[in-house]
Amino acid sequence: MAPEIIDRGPRGYGAPADIWSLGCTIIEMATSRPPFHELGEPQAAMFKVGMFKIHPEIPETLSAEARAFVLSCFEPDPHKRVTAAGLLQEGFLRQVNKGKKNRIAFNNSEHGSVSPDSDAQPYVFFEKSPPPTHRLSHLLSVPDESSASEDQSAASSLEDRDPGLFLLRKDSERRAILYRILWEQRNQVASNLQECVAQSSEELHLSVGHIKRIIAILRDFIHCPEHRVMASTISKLKVDLDFDSSSINQIHLVLFGFQDAVNKILRNHLIRPHWMFAMDNIIRRAVQAAVTILIPELRAHFEAASETEGVDKDTDEAEEHYPPADPRGSEAQAACGWSGPVPAVAREAQPQQLHQQHLSLQLSKLRQETNRLLEHLVQKERDYQNLLRQTLEQKTQELYHLQLQFKSNEITENSASPPRSYGQRTDTELVDWLQLQGADTKTTEKILEEGYTLSDILNDITKEDLRYLRL
Repeated sequence: MAPEIIDRGPRGYGAPADIWSLGCTIIEMATSRPPFHELGEPQAAMFKVGMFKIHPEIPETLSAEARAFVLSCFEPDPHKRVTAAGLLQEGFLRQVNKGKKNRIAFNNSEHGSVSPDSDAQPYVFFEKSPPPTHRLSHLLSVPDESSASEDQSAASSLEDRDPGLFLLRKDSERRAILYRILWEQRNQVASNLQECVAQSSEELHLSVGHIKRIIAILRDFIHCPEHRVMASTISKLKVDLDFDSSSINQIHLVLFGFQDAVNKILRNHLIRPHWMFAMDNIIRRAVQAAVTILIPELRAHFEAASETEGVDKDTDEAEEHYPPADPRGSEAQAACGWSGPVPAVAREAQPQQLHQQHLSLQLSKLRQETNRLLEHLVQKERDYQNLLRQTLEQKTQELYHLQLQFKSNEITENSASPPRSYGQRTDTELVDWLQLQGADTKTTEKILEEGYTLSDILNDITKEDLRYLRL
């Protein structure tokens, strides 16, 4: 992928980007390995090319002429990069072998040059063109600039008539391709999603059938974007899961991993990069629609993001469907140096992927912190229970000792005071008078214990004395 594509996205596509892709293709053909294969991850190569404008390593086994030819394709500045006409003047293409000049021939039907006929077929990326019956009649030398411009004008004539209808037809074709892939390779997509959920969750609550139902929901939305239909099918799925929170959380994981799972499948197909970018947007919108149905609070966030990228999307699609001057640029774009097409350009996919990795890292840290807090909470709960048990035991012991002390004091008082005999200090007249007044036995005993007589009660006792007796 050329540096200007990584920097500017689809707006960077053009003839200079095709020249860079041609150099990558030659290196891959010469080494049988994609450029930057030693880095392992495509993201690392995109960073290296986009940030430092470094081209792939040119094999030492090539001749000096071939190495100079390939090196001329890797000029960092697209305005200074050699053109197709300049490459045709290179000595590498003008070598003479046994007195005969080698001619480079192109077969339009075999190499899939850009034309309205090829674009009109939805599955042109998945089927090989049949071999031509009259091969010699199709062998053409490299066209000059005038013939290339004529081909370009013929290819864009349909677009000039009705650009809106052309864009609509392209979008319909992409949706048809995605629908076919998701239908034919649904088992592989489900397997990729199972791996994604297994990496993010301890226990898998969703069955393979549930995952395939989610794939079918997204696939039908991609084919025909009806929000009401999607909301109805998601509601049925939640009912089948008995609204289990763990299962619904794993539905979120499946939705967030759906884009990467499908991109793994799409890498195995020959899809042009700008088509891949548009398909990536279609998949993302389907996922966003499902997420907003499950989590309505995120609707405002997704709507704001859609408004931000709306203008860029229109510009990108307009530039996508008006090809550069070289009609064979799409073939070089499809082979831009990777073993499979890149899921999206760096302007969109790279920040998204880094954002997803950042969110996954944050989710992992949150899980670890949650587990730590749960362990801390369990330990504190155990300490609290032990403290409560000790407190209860201590209070039980204190209560037991108080009961023993109360019983011992009661026994001591009973033994210290001899049984009262009303015969010793009893004033019979006082007892009779108190009974006539309605005094109970306890009140009578308290008055007799103080040694009062009937005369004292009637003549000498005051209210203060009675209050002292607590009658």
